[in-house]
Amino acid sequence: MEEKRVLLRYQIQQFVQIDFNKEEFLPAEGLNISARGMLCRLPSPQQPGQRVFVMLNLGTPLKPEILSLDAVIVWAKEEGRCIDDVCPWLAGLEFVDVPSSSQAQLEAFLALAPVDGN
Repeated sequence: MEEKRVLLRYQIQQFVQIDFNKEEFLPAEGLNISARGMLCRLPSPQQPGQRVFVMLNLGTPLKPEILSLDAVIVWAKEEGRCIDDVCPWLAGLEFVDVPSSSQAQLEAFLALAPVDGN
């Protein structure tokens, strides 16, 4: 399969919050991130094309630096492993309408993050 990625992906292992315009955040696990999007593990199925609001911590637990971004789910699929009747889903998110200040904040974070080998 030909690789379609343009930008490097960087490893992250953190929980992020995703809002589906329901005024209630869904906990998700960020798996990797690039300047234009991220891969998340979600606890329930989601539909491509759905617009979401993502909050992630680019700082530390003691000194958080929260970045809030709008994104669109580009693809989603069941991960294929269930634990205690919970079958997580993987979703590729593309960041949209990113303000230049948020883009600079994200790029500064990525400059220090380890590259994801997957």
